[in-house]
Amino acid sequence: MLQPKRLPRRRADVSVHEFGEDGALYDAAGGLVHVLNDSAFFIWQKCDGMTTVEDLLEQMLQRYGQVPRERLELDIQVTLEKLYSLGVCMRGLE
Repeated sequence: MLQPKRLPRRRADVSVHEFGEDGALYDAAGGLVHVLNDSAFFIWQKCDGMTTVEDLLEQMLQRYGQVPRERLELDIQVTLEKLYSLGVCMRGLE
């Protein structure tokens, strides 16, 4: 379930390489590279510790207006959980 007031925050020590609208994250601490598609990269970029999940959903609705709200909610939830599990993003406060 989405936690609309949560403020996810990306790790500042993760290097970013952009490829058009896609991106790659290099986690030097773990020695891993994570390649993100455009929507996952957009979500990661918004994990700034100031943008709530609710605000992120609204921005996704503007960007991907043709995609149903329920689908975007699920995409955000799944992507954030993956970013948390990879250790490149922290859950932040609510």
